[in-house]
Amino acid sequence: MKKYIMVIDEGTTGVRTMIFDRALNLQAKAYETLNLMYPHPDFVEQSPAEVYERTVSTIKKAVLAGGIDPKEIECIGISTQRVTWVPWRRFDGEPLMNMATWMDRRGIPRHKELKADKEFERRFPEMYNSIQPQHIACGLGWQLRQDENLRRMMDAGELMFGTVDTWIVYKLTRGKVFASNASNAGTTRLIDNRTLNWNVEAIKYLGINPDMFPEVKNEADDYGMLDKDILGVEIPITGVVADQQSALFAQACLTP
Repeated sequence: MKKYIMVIDEGTTGVRTMIFDRALNLQAKAYETLNLMYPHPDFVEQSPAEVYERTVSTIKKAVLAGGIDPKEIECIGISTQRVTWVPWRRFDGEPLMNMATWMDRRGIPRHKELKADKEFERRFPEMYNSIQPQHIACGLGWQLRQDENLRRMMDAGELMFGTVDTWIVYKLTRGKVFASNASNAGTTRLIDNRTLNWNVEAIKYLGINPDMFPEVKNEADDYGMLDKDILGVEIPITGVVADQQSALFAQACLTP
């Protein structure tokens, strides 16, 4: 029987990896800070490369600090900051801009348009009532209007898009898994709360290609394997969840 569980907590200001034994006693941990950038008013960004590289760095540091054999790690769980998003090229996984974080409000102009759109209100009242400038429906919509190359690539089916969880899983599995989960996908305001899948009709109405969005999985699900190049062995990633929802369950809030 394997001895350990690895947990990655990818937050806004830092990333932490912790390793627990089967009795949930902490055996090792490592932490690295993440930088925030403010290139324009209302813009708050992070480097997608830095987020990934420092995630890998803390994984390796935690294993080293605990003197743990990676072969003894049974599985990996990941918790991430919500809403933060990035598009990347389908053929090589290269990010096409910095991540727009959950504090980013570049979508203010698009939000104003949508709140004045009576047809949008009529057809998608739930989305209309909940949408805010920082939500991806606004931020991505604004970005696609400003960046002609990004829009062209979207139309040609050359884009992949995701929140932080999708980006991290995609990178840790070397592009083998392109997936999100309801707790993170829901932050886009582009998901149908009844089916827990993408609202394709609404996405198309907003002028966005739904083909660029990841598969929506359960929080406890098969998210592929940590690539062998990182620790020398493959380790299954078996859980991915948004940070506030993970905290809710960690505090044993299991009933309404």
